[in-house]
Amino acid sequence: MRKKYVNIDKIQSSFRNNSFLSEKIQTFNKRKWSKSINSNVNNRVNSTNLRKKSLYPTHLNYKQRLSAKQMFKATYGFINDQQLKNIFTQAKKSQGLTDLVVLQKLETMLDVILHRVGFATSIFEARQYISHGYISMNSKQVFNKNISLSVGDTFSVNDKYKKVFLTALVKKAKEDSLLYKKPTYIEVDYKQLRGLLVELPSLSNIYFSNQVDIVSTELFYTRG
Repeated sequence: MRKKYVNIDKIQSSFRNNSFLSEKIQTFNKRKWSKSINSNVNNRVNSTNLRKKSLYPTHLNYKQRLSAKQMFKATYGFINDQQLKNIFTQAKKSQGLTDLVVLQKLETMLDVILHRVGFATSIFEARQYISHGYISMNSKQVFNKNISLSVGDTFSVNDKYKKVFLTALVKKAKEDSLLYKKPTYIEVDYKQLRGLLVELPSLSNIYFSNQVDIVSTELFYTRG
């Protein structure tokens, strides 16, 4: 009759999920069990590390952070990664709430404001208007798509293009294609196609403030 040999590795693997047997195996003195004892200790250390990692909140998961960042960028016309990272870095250094400072910086950008008040159907379109010289800021023609407004700054459509803009606005009004109301922190004269930034926006009057995950987006740029 053939002699049966015991597979120690197989036995050791069955001990991993049994705390009593895992402790019992530590008392074995024979040399053949040394590999199993060392392996069991390593497994215990690794399982401890895994437990520590699982204590992190779910929003620290990389896929969730990446998804939140992509959604955030899409909300603001797929703003450049480096530009958005710089905004978060500056916001963290400021004295105000990071979430609010980031949104204030983004919502007071000229292209975003043009879209919010209905002068452009999208942020992409607003950038095109700026780069082609259709828009003035404080009565000076601007071409910089990344320019921001401060409280008291004005923006307007240049006289040469007012007729085209007015026609588009009338069409939007008839089709009721404006997605949301004009922000309360901006005053707009739709007849003259000009506006004024009255105050900085707050979380309560920013349309998209509850639709973007700022915390996870910030963690993406700080932790990757």
